[in-house]
Amino acid sequence: MPVGSYDAIRVYLWLGIADPDTRGLRGLLARVPAMAAHVGRNPIPRQKVDAQGRVVNPNGPPGFSAALAPYFRALGKNSEAKVQSDRLESSRDPKTGLYGKNADYYDQNLALFATGWSEARFRFDREGKLRVKWK
Repeated sequence: MPVGSYDAIRVYLWLGIADPDTRGLRGLLARVPAMAAHVGRNPIPRQKVDAQGRVVNPNGPPGFSAALAPYFRALGKNSEAKVQSDRLESSRDPKTGLYGKNADYYDQNLALFATGWSEARFRFDREGKLRVKWK
């Protein structure tokens, strides 16, 4: 059974951190409205959804919130982006700096890309080339 989960959440992250002048970006953002509609009603992103749109697991981990914050900014939904950023930050362990109760590997990766982008440590240009701040 096809299911949207960790593979799918990357789509939202990459769309969110893409340069706003990337050719076709607006059209792509318009093609994935379901997560924005859901999170507008419930601040916890779904973790797994099947091909028919049925929720398999409603409790998305903190990495999902990390991935959605740039996506919401790209949509101009800054209050929704803040909710997701706040959810991510509330899951941060001050002793380790890691996110989530279990500090799962993939959540750390999603958070790394999302927070690095939000802190302007890197950007992608309209051609998809990586531009880093330290260069």
